[in-house]
Amino acid sequence: MDLKLYPGKLRGSVTMPPSKSLHHRVLIASALSGRMPYCTNDMGDDVRNTCLGLQTLLSGSDVPIDCGESGTTLRLLLPLAMTMRDETCFCGTERLLSRPMPPYAAIAQEGDHIRVTGRLTAGEYRISGRLPSQFISGLLFALPLLTGDSTIVLTEPLDSLGYINMTLQVLERFGIVVEEAGCGYRVPGGQRYRYAEMPIEGDWSAASNFFVANALGSEITVNGVETPSVQADSLVARLVEEGLPKWLDVADVPDSVPALVLLAALTPGHTTVLHHAGRSRIKELNRLRSMSKALKPLGGTVMYTGESLFVFGREILAGGEVDTLCDHRIAMMAAIAATRSADSVIIHGAECVSKSYPAFWNDLRTLGMRIEEL
Repeated sequence: MDLKLYPGKLRGSVTMPPSKSLHHRVLIASALSGRMPYCTNDMGDDVRNTCLGLQTLLSGSDVPIDCGESGTTLRLLLPLAMTMRDETCFCGTERLLSRPMPPYAAIAQEGDHIRVTGRLTAGEYRISGRLPSQFISGLLFALPLLTGDSTIVLTEPLDSLGYINMTLQVLERFGIVVEEAGCGYRVPGGQRYRYAEMPIEGDWSAASNFFVANALGSEITVNGVETPSVQADSLVARLVEEGLPKWLDVADVPDSVPALVLLAALTPGHTTVLHHAGRSRIKELNRLRSMSKALKPLGGTVMYTGESLFVFGREILAGGEVDTLCDHRIAMMAAIAATRSADSVIIHGAECVSKSYPAFWNDLRTLGMRIEEL
């Protein structure tokens, strides 16, 4: 789907969808406490994949678990599958299956799916904190189900501590004990999940786009998000209020990097360095490269080197055409860019927002954006 967005400020109120990161985790903990997950039509694609994957896993079916493009689904369900069966097949897009896989699993790639063999055993797991934090979260969900005690030893510091803290809060809510132990975590075995109600906050990574829009001149009331929050992306609200520093460590907020890049690109006379942005290399695509490619045709200037993004601010963007490369975060960033562009912005592949925020385009229309489907 290709959309043409016309320049103009946004006004009104919008309610955020449930936090994608938190929703995955609560679904898993609920399922492990005996509540079979129920999928709804308004779920984003990723959360729906986790919901359906849990149904497949818990039903005992040998049908491959379809993760679509969701790295979270694959990385959180894979170790759980290894506690329940000797062999499990997962399928997904080519892009997903090319992303890093957990180092503790025996994985064989077979065409459009992967085959995971062997059981998860209690013991010591040594994992670099530079790897995707979902590897660690997956173990934290699975290891309590084993009969013996386990430890997770971080061989390098965590890049995304916020996501691990979110996992730990969900586990605690559902009666699971995990202890911090030196450079890692101790996980007692033989535990049982106990069901508990846990409200799911609105998604701060989605909300970051609207807070940036406000910084660029729009007047939007963002409902459904909380402060303080278990989501590290709530940092964006403070940055919008206080102003971007010249140097910002974004290791803990990789999903908000596109919105922050846009804010920096439209802060005139200001050069911003987003450091530790390398986690964006292993998202749906290499966002370091794609953000540069997305903003360049709109008149923005972004350079990347190593782990850092250099963003050169200006007063207004020119407008132009953006290929999302099927990245929902890039699509949302481009949409907000239209609010400070001299000409219209055409977005190719706009349907990708269904990954996390299916109602995004409808919400923009409600806020007054003129959108034409091409």
